[in-house]
Amino acid sequence: MTSNISKHLKAVLKLELVPYLFIAILLNSCAGEMSAESDTNSGAIDLQKELDVEVNQFNIAQNSDTILFGEAGTAIFIEANSFESFDGKELVQVDFSLKEYYDMSDMLIQDLSTQTENGVLETGGMIHVEATSNGKKVYLKAGKDLIIHFPKNGNTAEMQLFSQSFTDSPTNTVKWKKEKPSVGHEVDTLTPFIIKYEDLDNDTMETIDGKNIWDWLEDEIILTEKERDYVRLRDFNIKFIVTKNGEITNVELEKGYDERRCKRLLNLIKNMPNVRPYRRNGALIDMESWVNFAVKYIPAKHLSNAAYLKEIEGKYPDFGNNSINDIDQVELNYYIFNTAKLGWLNCDHFVDDPSPKVDMSLILEEPENLMIKFVYKDLKSIITPSYADGISHFRGVPEGKDITLIIIKTMKKKIQMSITEHITSQGELKGVSFKDYTMEELKNELVKLD
Repeated sequence: MTSNISKHLKAVLKLELVPYLFIAILLNSCAGEMSAESDTNSGAIDLQKELDVEVNQFNIAQNSDTILFGEAGTAIFIEANSFESFDGKELVQVDFSLKEYYDMSDMLIQDLSTQTENGVLETGGMIHVEATSNGKKVYLKAGKDLIIHFPKNGNTAEMQLFSQSFTDSPTNTVKWKKEKPSVGHEVDTLTPFIIKYEDLDNDTMETIDGKNIWDWLEDEIILTEKERDYVRLRDFNIKFIVTKNGEITNVELEKGYDERRCKRLLNLIKNMPNVRPYRRNGALIDMESWVNFAVKYIPAKHLSNAAYLKEIEGKYPDFGNNSINDIDQVELNYYIFNTAKLGWLNCDHFVDDPSPKVDMSLILEEPENLMIKFVYKDLKSIITPSYADGISHFRGVPEGKDITLIIIKTMKKKIQMSITEHITSQGELKGVSFKDYTMEELKNELVKLD
């Protein structure tokens, strides 16, 4: 009897334990799947690190004025004794790092945008700067500035300096705020150029009696207030030809400006005295030339010392055979700003687009851990969405603009990207299609947007 009861109890217990055993196996299986999924997503490829630009590293003496040149063309002037440590220790050497982002492909890979709280920007380039000593961050002293030179690279727009305002926490995207301009002053500028200067026997323009024609111009041409208002911040050029006889002919405005408002300046150029003609290999030639007129804003600490100008001239021979006499000539090639900020800095101007504004949305099955951005076809701007309730939102976008939408997803051993063309309009963005890319393929695809 006892034996039968024992057998019965064992059978019951065995049946009772089956569901629990099944549940345990199921949970263990799910845990394994979750672990596998976690392994897939954890340790994802870090594109920001893998495809970041090369860092320019410098070691500078604290007690000397220094000018640094980045590989992409940025120049930074640092006054002696500009840095201090948090603990107040005296600094002898400072390690300075500079990263330069001038290509769209480099900006797209990083957590960068061209957005502020007050509107959209078009960028002329972004940089990141940092200073350390013995591995610890150091800071600019109160009253000390960096003087940043962003290469214009053919840009003629009026640019302003922006620094990092905040990082958009859902997307980690850097957003920007306009830096207050340093207290400076305006100056009238007059800069000469000769176009075909290669292999010239003489590369300066002199009057017959040997006086430099540009000194004559500076003595003769003083802008009136009306001319100054018109010329201000314009790329305003008057072209002419110096003939084989030294005469000034074919005087005209380079661009379609209002000739009535420039009539006096045109006449002054037409009435320049005869000059020594140009020669190439001993032969007299006709030489194309022009004069650039502008009203420039000079930062409070504008650079005028000869050593600085000579170093700029030596680094960038594309100034031609003209030696650099003053800061005005440097400003034709650079946007120059003073800043007391380290970190992210951006050279931009606001985009003023009168088009009606629309809101666009993007709905994805797995919206997390994605890099989502779009770029305009005709603007150097990067727009990132806001994210709410599983939906990515592009709000207040000008209507009817051609854009390229880029979505990148990184996993442990895999990169996927969707890159599609759209025209901005109210409503949902569709047609997203992901493909697998190697890192090299992804970089090559994004370079097409530069």
